[in-house]
Amino acid sequence: MTYTKDNLIEIIISSNSKMTEALTGIKGALEKINDQNVLHCQAISENTKTSENLVTATSTMNRTFKWLVMVLVLAIIVLAGAEKVLKFLPAV
Repeated sequence: MTYTKDNLIEIIISSNSKMTEALTGIKGALEKINDQNVLHCQAISENTKTSENLVTATSTMNRTFKWLVMVLVLAIIVLAGAEKVLKFLPAV
């Protein structure tokens, strides 16, 4: 089959239009992937912040619990000592 200049020009133009359509589709796909990647990074950032807040809250609760246990132990010691002192007091 022999091609004329006009036939070759038409083939090149149709090929270029198909290539343009393909590149437009690729561009759209890459934009979607980029948007999903940005959303994924935002989700990871929010999870990291939440985890840090959870660690801070747990640390605060641990300190509070430690002081509570120390106060309770001290109260038990004081009450045990008071009981021994009361046994030695003469009954009125």
